[in-house]
Amino acid sequence: MKVERQDATHATVVAKLFSKEPRMKYPASDDIVRYDFVRENGHWAIDNVRSTIDGKERTIRDLLNEGLKS
Repeated sequence: MKVERQDATHATVVAKLFSKEPRMKYPASDDIVRYDFVRENGHWAIDNVRSTIDGKERTIRDLLNEGLKS
């Protein structure tokens, strides 16, 4: 994990996932998860979680919105 960017009100932390299992054929970007934080009332709160699925960017916010449409 590492801080990718940070200012007074926003931050992004990047985590690279590892598996003991052999790597399947999917883009390397699928192994990276970005956690977006915002500063609220003096505390950091998760604003969104982003990654890729088969190389296409997806976010928790998008997945939740899709679920609400169903």
